[in-house]
Amino acid sequence: MDSEISDQDGSYNAVDLSANYFIDKYLFKNTNIDLYLGVGFGIHIIDEASSETLNLIGGTRYWFSNRLGLSLQLISKVGEFNDTAVTDVGNHHQFSARLVFNLTP
Repeated sequence: MDSEISDQDGSYNAVDLSANYFIDKYLFKNTNIDLYLGVGFGIHIIDEASSETLNLIGGTRYWFSNRLGLSLQLISKVGEFNDTAVTDVGNHHQFSARLVFNLTP
């Protein structure tokens, strides 16, 4: 991944599609924790230019109850696969923390 931090202002939008594989059942028997690895494809748009990315994903969910949990996820976005790539962004990471709700009974 690139090591520079950009100080430029601009709008950043992304759309991602991914598949995750849950690995927690191979590591331990705790039903409150879900660990997963994934891979996906994304497109990010900066101002008027766009580029595709290969996304490498790792994350976990911790369930406080049957319905409420906390999800933490890191996506590493590897890009610049074509001549029209957005070179100002390059490879980058996105981290997210979310509250999640289970709607199934």
